[in-house]
Amino acid sequence: MLKTRGLTLIEMIIGIAILSVLMALAIPNFSAWIENMKIRGTAETLLSGLQLARAEALKGNAAVSFSLHDVAESCDTGNEPLRHWVVNRGIACSMDAASLVSVFNGKPTGDKTLIDTTSTHFVFNGLGRQIAPGSNTSIDIKGGSSCASDGGTARCLRIAISTGGGIRLCDPALPTTDAQACS
Repeated sequence: MLKTRGLTLIEMIIGIAILSVLMALAIPNFSAWIENMKIRGTAETLLSGLQLARAEALKGNAAVSFSLHDVAESCDTGNEPLRHWVVNRGIACSMDAASLVSVFNGKPTGDKTLIDTTSTHFVFNGLGRQIAPGSNTSIDIKGGSSCASDGGTARCLRIAISTGGGIRLCDPALPTTDAQACS
């Protein structure tokens, strides 16, 4: 007797139906995961720029500034979302090649990740301390939907910059007993 191998039509339809149900359950979570990864990527990029500015200030024992901008390779800030940063030696932002340390040409235009901060210019002195804006400051990175700390789905993050020069990435949605929470 010959034995036939393969799937019957009914088995294939049942498999497709199960796969469809699983996909319908996974897609909303996948969208939230993508948004959270964009927020984390933006936060880590800003964190690395701030740490670079502080390290350059310590290395050169001189003031180094970190500036957020909405125009690529420019010190201008208009009404567009902040997408770029510049690190340079000195207190003021400059695109002069002699003082320029690094430029980051930001996110793609379609990205809905928002950077919310009261100051777009941070300066570290030769001891690695923040001298401008002069007090403990923070940069909030938010997604297109509302943050988990406000009851939404996005895991918004915050970069806390202390006057002493400490730069820390934290999650405002976590309880204060958690090590990754914002204090």
